[in-house]
Amino acid sequence: MMKTNILIISVILVAFFGCSSNDENIPECFQSFIDFVNERTPRGATIDKFTFNGEVVFGFNTNIPDAQGAFVDESCKTICNSGGFDPSLSDCDEGFLENLIFVETVWKDTRAR
Repeated sequence: MMKTNILIISVILVAFFGCSSNDENIPECFQSFIDFVNERTPRGATIDKFTFNGEVVFGFNTNIPDAQGAFVDESCKTICNSGGFDPSLSDCDEGFLENLIFVETVWKDTRAR
């Protein structure tokens, strides 16, 4: 019984302190990215909200050196991937990154460093 209570409390604490959101209305499909970050990446990942040509765009940054970042629309449809160890794998249209307008960080990994 004691082990069960400790496990439940641990899960609640990880869920509560493992991430934070500035916008409670972020798309539900972001949860898989957040779960991936919490399970498999170093600390410091973010989901940032941008606008591009009047449309809302979200950027996923895992904070993993040489890893690609993904840009998706509000329904989590991939727009493009950028960065990474091999720049030739970036598939963002010319001018996309330069014309993104930062709005806010909607989620940040807040695990202790």
